[in-house]
Amino acid sequence: MIKDNEYKFDVFLSHNNKDKRAVEYIAQRLKKKGKKVWLDKWNLVPGNPWQEEIEEALDQCGTFAVFLGASGIGPWENEEMREAIAARVRDKHRRVIPVLLPGAPDNKNLKLPAFLARLTWVDFRNGLDDENAFHNLISGIQGTPPGVATTTPCRVSFVNRQDEIDELTATTISKTPGQYFIVHAPAGYGKTDLLTELDKRFSQKEGWKPARAVIAKSDTLQDIASQLAVSLEIDLNGGSNKGWGELLGGALIQKFRNNNPPEGLVLLIDLDQELSSDLVRGLLDEFIPQVWASLTNLRAFSSQQSRFRVIVAGRNLANTDAVKQTSLAINKRPLKPFTFDVIKTSAAEFLCNFEPSKIDNFAADVLFLTGGHPGAMAHCFNFVQQQGFPLAQLMQYGDDIWNDYLYRVCEHDYQMLAVADVKSVIDPLCVWRYSDDFVLQKLLGKHKVESVRDEYDLRDKLAQTNIFEIKGRYLKDDINRRLLVIRLRKTQAIQYQIYTNEARTICEKHLKEPDLQSPERWMIEYLFQSLQMNVDGYAISDHARATLSQKFKKDVTKSLKLYLCRPSTKTAAQRKQAIHILFDKMDEEDQWEFPFLVNYLLREHDYNETPYNQLRDQILQLSVGMK
Repeated sequence: MIKDNEYKFDVFLSHNNKDKRAVEYIAQRLKKKGKKVWLDKWNLVPGNPWQEEIEEALDQCGTFAVFLGASGIGPWENEEMREAIAARVRDKHRRVIPVLLPGAPDNKNLKLPAFLARLTWVDFRNGLDDENAFHNLISGIQGTPPGVATTTPCRVSFVNRQDEIDELTATTISKTPGQYFIVHAPAGYGKTDLLTELDKRFSQKEGWKPARAVIAKSDTLQDIASQLAVSLEIDLNGGSNKGWGELLGGALIQKFRNNNPPEGLVLLIDLDQELSSDLVRGLLDEFIPQVWASLTNLRAFSSQQSRFRVIVAGRNLANTDAVKQTSLAINKRPLKPFTFDVIKTSAAEFLCNFEPSKIDNFAADVLFLTGGHPGAMAHCFNFVQQQGFPLAQLMQYGDDIWNDYLYRVCEHDYQMLAVADVKSVIDPLCVWRYSDDFVLQKLLGKHKVESVRDEYDLRDKLAQTNIFEIKGRYLKDDINRRLLVIRLRKTQAIQYQIYTNEARTICEKHLKEPDLQSPERWMIEYLFQSLQMNVDGYAISDHARATLSQKFKKDVTKSLKLYLCRPSTKTAAQRKQAIHILFDKMDEEDQWEFPFLVNYLLREHDYNETPYNQLRDQILQLSVGMK
């Protein structure tokens, strides 16, 4: 029997090739802690029979770590695992440690092989930098109890990415040589989780071959090529005069020259941090075109009916110069906040031991408090579970959540503005869900911006930031605006009141314009500002709700008169049609924030859709008597 300190290696890392990047990252951390690690990439000698080397290494390790990620257990990993179990049977001092990686199934769907199921696992599903998980892994390697762990957040799964998944996994034959997608959003919006799910979905599609790379701040095009090569189970042959895209493409040609290539090939590239523009530019302008140019040498990829797809996910990528200036035909796909129904479902699944009737109110509080930011919502879920207070008391801890998480997220978002000379107008503008040239002109009249000539110049400068984009006639944002509003409301409460009141006044002036296009949009925005200007702090008392309800009814009457007293609504039939148009606009998907705020601020007790339905009834009744 060999003692722990007599083995050549402390731990053997057994893993699926698709998880090599994550496993190597953990291996580097173990090495820094002084652990002697056996990893195939580090220890296999080129030219030697690798099966024999692995068998020898298994005999030289005191501990075996078996890694399980999104792609499950690989074929050779299964053999290594069985040998490790056999070694443990022969020597009780040798340990086998199941290790769960990010993307591994949640506890409800987790199915470990029978010979691992009774062993205590190490859980990295919350991230490779999870200190508790790493401490537990070190303890397992050393054969010592981990002791009392510090509290680490549990993983919260948000499930509503079906639109994005359907679009990105559609296997309709492309009319163009390749399909290139940029998936972009702020930190915490679930880009990595989406790519994990896409990897899984493409793996299940017959004939499709996915390959994935997770790129850190210090990585290069070589790292992208190397990770994709590992995932594709090909070897890169170095060449001083070739780019890394050419090397990867050449290796693919070698692999598929005498074998049937897949019907479709998808490269999933996760830019895990805010990377240098040079790397992003190199990826788009060199690496991807080089891979594609190589693939066109294969018959399967040479026609216009190819199925080559690249999906790049990163933080706020769409408005970077590298993306704007690339010659690739890129489809930009922003990740939107989750719907309220999804937040309710996620809360019910995560807080499964809580009373179901309390979940709706809690989910509404979370959405109101965080603006729908997934990372911030997950923090709220974990905060409640760790603190153990009733769900109804969440808003009493708003300051704690702000200090612990929200402040950092909101401030980072604010500092991400690419055009510093328009910062002075960001605060008064962020309270608007929509803004057009009229709105920008009025804002410039109140808030001077030195470097801006007029509203058109301001619109163009704002569209260059990572915050706003132009959609038709409107300057709009689906993601960042709520974080900016939360920041403004928390750090400059008086200015927040001034800006929301100012916004309502501008909406009223807009509605008085005889030639206004889409007046229904501006009536809704007027009502939204009427509600928003009355938000003060976290909790709202019953008395405050009752007072707000009465004020809001008056604002509904006032705005409806402005909406219906127009040259285009002189007859009863025209007014009836205008009400239908208004209701259709109110019910549009991108208007979700308005009905949510109506239901949240005007509810009597529990959160439900009664206030919004009452608003529709009020509008309908008032319209009948108006001329």
